[in-house]
Amino acid sequence: MSKLSFADFTIREMPQGYDPGAFCCDDEPEIHDFLREDASADQDSWLSRTYVVEHGTECAGYFTVLADAVRLDLREAKEAGSIYAAAPAIKLARLGVCKRYRGNDLGSLALEYVAGLARSLSASIGVRYVTIDALNREKLIRWYLSKEFVANDGEEAHRSKKLGWFSRLKAKFLRPTDGVLSMRYDILRAPNGNTAETRVSRASATDIQ
Repeated sequence: MSKLSFADFTIREMPQGYDPGAFCCDDEPEIHDFLREDASADQDSWLSRTYVVEHGTECAGYFTVLADAVRLDLREAKEAGSIYAAAPAIKLARLGVCKRYRGNDLGSLALEYVAGLARSLSASIGVRYVTIDALNREKLIRWYLSKEFVANDGEEAHRSKKLGWFSRLKAKFLRPTDGVLSMRYDILRAPNGNTAETRVSRASATDIQ
């Protein structure tokens, strides 16, 4: 399939009883199975909202968002101009792209939408960040860094403290690909105050396309 433009895709909230059809990203079983098995139930329970990215009538990808709060260390809070140890956020909890549509940079399209959603909601409720738990793969982390996400040091420190000594010892010897890294994007300090639609670059990465 030749490369498509963002204008070739539409995004909508996943309707009740949605059939993803031939959607397939079975090289990432958790992402593949969530859309078919859990997304509708979570949405019905008001735990999350899933949006589908469609090319015509085909499901090209999806992403799931939910409310979140991210812990900040003293440095992070100071940089944010905050006196609080945590800040409100929207979490990008799931992001999947059908194998057939990889190479169209749909990861960037999803980030644009979620950042725009967060910015829109911030006019009505407190929302400062978009957060993710990125798989700890070097190429993927670099891709998020290119989108101006940064590591959540305060959140990572809090998670480490919650681990028992055995779990900390185990974590020390895990391969990098076995873990996740908490990251955030600051919607208040987007370059030049631009919306996500104009801010996010068109860089691509195999891990997220």
